[in-house]
This record gives sequence, C-alpha cells and structure tokens, in this order.
Amino acid sequence: MPGTDGLRAAELLAAARLLLEGARDRQDSAHARRAVSTAYYAMFHCLARICVDRLAENRGVPLRPPTRRTVYRSLQHGRAKRRCMNPRVIAPYPRAIQAFARGFAELQKKRHRADYDPSTSFKASQARESVDQAEELIRALQAAPEADLRDFALRVLLAERED
Repeated sequence: MPGTDGLRAAELLAAARLLLEGARDRQDSAHARRAVSTAYYAMFHCLARICVDRLAENRGVPLRPPTRRTVYRSLQHGRAKRRCMNPRVIAPYPRAIQAFARGFAELQKKRHRADYDPSTSFKASQARESVDQAEELIRALQAAPEADLRDFALRVLLAERED
C-alpha cells in the first residue's frame, strides 16, 4: 500500500552505508553521527512495519490505508524503548526478539547522543558497528515466528495500565 507503509529498513540501512562512505573520507564525525542515527531509524521503522503488517489486517486483508497509517504512527520511541528494556516484557520471546529489543534500546541511546550531544563524536568504525548490528538484528527479527512477532508488536505498541 503505497504511502501507508512508511520507510523501509533496507533503504535506511543503505543510506547509513552511504553516510559511512562519507565518514571514511572526512575527518569530522558528522557523517558517522548521521549513520548511527539512521541505523537506529532503520530499526524503528522495521518495528513500526512489523506492527502494521501484523496488526492492521483482518483475516489476511489489509485494513484501510488511514487505519494502517494510524497503527504505523502509533509506535512511540520512548514507550518502545521502555518495553524493550523491561526484562519482564521481553523474557518470553525467542532470542531474536530479545536481541532486537536490547539492540533497539542501546541504539536509541546512541542516536540521542549522535543527534543531541554536541560533545559526542563517533569514529567511522563505531558507526559501522552500529549499522552492522542494526542490519543483523533486523534480519533476525524478520525471521522470528509470526505469532511471537504479532505478540511483540502488541506489547511495544499498546499502553499498559498501571493499576
């Protein structure tokens, strides 16, 4: 569904690799910082896509584009990170989802440093590690069992009542 499925992780990873090429050729770390940030966004948009692809269907038929867009846009960075860092939330899932969850939270912290901390710099090699890690974790997540992906999507997307 064009226009409702957001950015593709593969496209963002390709952009991060282009930024890495620029980081290698320059002394400044702007390209490396952007590569780290883009690697995180590849993971974020992969997770948003997992949510919409698993939850915005009714018996295999995609829901209307506005509904799909609402599901996609409902993923919140902070809530997703908190859920991914919560051992109680991620413990029941297979290793691929647990690893993705930990990597998601770690890379979000790096992204915050890359985007908002002017005193932080990243070497090209550090940025490459982040991009490689994001790519590996995304690939493993996408291969996880469908039932676990659907369940995980609900856990990171929906708010829990704190009774």
